[in-house]
Parts: sequence; C-alpha cells; structure tokens
Amino acid sequence: MNGDVETESSPETWLRYAESDLLLTTAALNGQRNAGEVCFHAQQATEKALKALLELQQVEVPRIHNLVQLHSLVEASLHVPVNLDRLERLTDLQSEARYPGDWPEPTDEEGRWSSEVAATVVQAVKEAFEESAES
Repeated sequence: MNGDVETESSPETWLRYAESDLLLTTAALNGQRNAGEVCFHAQQATEKALKALLELQQVEVPRIHNLVQLHSLVEASLHVPVNLDRLERLTDLQSEARYPGDWPEPTDEEGRWSSEVAATVVQAVKEAFEESAES
C-alpha cells in the first residue's frame, strides 16, 4: 500500500472483504485444496470481520493481525462464544500457512475448524450489523 494515498474504508467494505475470504475458505475446503489455503483465508475472514465491527462502532482499526487482541476489542458486541485458543492458533496459522519455516504444515483438521471459526465470527458480525441498523 502506498503511504501517500488516502484509503477509504467503511464497515460494509470490511465485511464484504471478510465474506469474500470466507467464500474462498469454503471453496478451498470443497475443492479439497491445501489446508494452508483454508487456514489463511479463514484467518483473513475472521480478521476483516472483527475490523468491520470496529469500524461500525467507530473505533479506530488497529493495524494488527492478532485475532485475540481484535476479539478483545469487540467481544461485548458478539453474541456467540469464540474459543480464544483457536483464535490464537488461527493467528499463528496465518503465517505458517503462507510462508516456509520450521513448523508443521496446517492439518486438514485445522483447516476444517478454522473455517468453522471464520464462519461463526462472520455470522456474529453480520448479526451485530443488523442490530445496529435496527437501533
């Protein structure tokens, strides 16, 4: 990203990007693709959904990828429990799935549950958007 260019973001844009990553996660799962691809897009969907909720609440979106930290900023607005250990692992999988290193590749099981986490968070954020529109 060019640091001189102003970028406009809105809660709806963040949510649209999250939904797009969630679709990629589902497509990768259904196409029996590499579990790393599933985990990467699941992390991205979760991160962008949480950032959408921050934007909706008019909170400055931090430039971080840590899902546990992002979740802590919006936790009170989500009406579903989210497993923090899985958020922490999904944060790690974002890098481990995309870059070579001294760690095991993500497993199919991690791919499945990471997709479930992402779907849960995206749905919870969509519900928060609906509640906000009703207020």
